[in-house]
Amino acid sequence: MRITFEHRDGFAGFQRAHFLDCAVEFSEEERISIRNRGLQKHTVPLPLGYRARPNPQERNRFLILQFAIAAGVCVLGFLLSFLPGHGPAELLGAALALAGVGYAGYCAVRMFPWKEKEEDELTLGAILKSKRFSIRTASPAESKDVEDELEGSLASMKDFLSANIEAGTRRTVEF
Repeated sequence: MRITFEHRDGFAGFQRAHFLDCAVEFSEEERISIRNRGLQKHTVPLPLGYRARPNPQERNRFLILQFAIAAGVCVLGFLLSFLPGHGPAELLGAALALAGVGYAGYCAVRMFPWKEKEEDELTLGAILKSKRFSIRTASPAESKDVEDELEGSLASMKDFLSANIEAGTRRTVEF
């Protein structure tokens, strides 16, 4: 398991904020162990009073791709609707244009959510899915303290995963 911490400054709304970004890369053996043993719901303890936010860039990449596809469908629909003398093509074009505009609007609303989703608990399944998460802090010094606490939590998670790689063996104890 490899963990990369990155400190950055940014904005949360109109206020300046400091973020601790954490990228977690599991080895193939650890990923298989998490899936085969059903450990996706195991929680990773976060420092008290902090919340984790999934990586917004990953979500937006997928939504931008969907938005681009919807825009392409919309343009194709408009072009088809302006073909002269082709009744079914015009109708299909109008339907495609309408569907493209509707889906592009849906993607745009999801790209810019009104409130970012923050989690009180971070599960192994969520880390496997997003690979990165952020924690907002009040200052750079606080961000460093959170990094130290989070490093300890992730180290204990690594020990937990190592203990779950192999099942216990049968043994007999006599007293």
